Amino acid sequence: MNLRVSLIQMEVDNKDADANLKKAAEMLEEASKYSPDVIVLPELWITGYAENLQESYIYSLSADNLLRAFSSSQSCFIFGGSLPVKENGNLYNECRVYSPEGLLGIYRKVHLIPLLKEPEIFTPGSSLGIFDFLGTRWGVVICYDIRFPELMREMVKFGIEILVVPAEWPSSRIEHWRALLRARAIENQVFVLACNAISSDSFLGGNSMVIDPWGEIEASLGRVEGILNCEIDLKKVKKVREELPVLDDLIS
Repeated sequence: MNLRVSLIQMEVDNKDADANLKKAAEMLEEASKYSPDVIVLPELWITGYAENLQESYIYSLSADNLLRAFSSSQSCFIFGGSLPVKENGNLYNECRVYSPEGLLGIYRKVHLIPLLKEPEIFTPGSSLGIFDFLGTRWGVVICYDIRFPELMREMVKFGIEILVVPAEWPSSRIEHWRALLRARAIENQVFVLACNAISSDSFLGGNSMVIDPWGEIEASLGRVEGILNCEIDLKKVKKVREELPVLDDLIS
């Protein structure tokens, strides 16, 4: 089975949520020309790491409305990057997954990065991000999560075949990004769809990628705004796992 995916590598302005919303709408429309089955946005694309992030959750309703409507009108699935979402007084860094019928589910970032003071702002999630659609099982983690391989290994035990990674990863550690993503693909024998943002000040490093279960990069962008389109062959997952049955040797 082949799936068409589009990763939206957009420039995020942490001072202008309205501009980010407008840009995301425009890039979604551009991505629709490829007729993707699945679209992925980057982490915190509506706000970036705004100075008033504690209050920026008010913009998430507009972002949510945009993604719901687009998923329905285009009959595609969307990993909505992440949004700052407030619930019961707690703020979460939350990835929402949309189907043409509405919200399919959520994943809340588990590992919060001290360098960006996330533990002072967000409450960590406590559940795995696993979703079933289009005949396969998907997993999602957010940015810093990829430094903790046990999280992805746990999802593989539940049978994921594709890992989605929305991020705001810095240019200064972009080689870590590339190495960690390939490692997660190789050790778990999964496709990785990694969607990073860029910024006008060059802080964010882009380099969104689609990586196959052998760890080969099938498609990538540098540090430019754009849409990464790629068609992936899900049969590769089974093929790799049969040729090199590493996962059969996992120790519980």
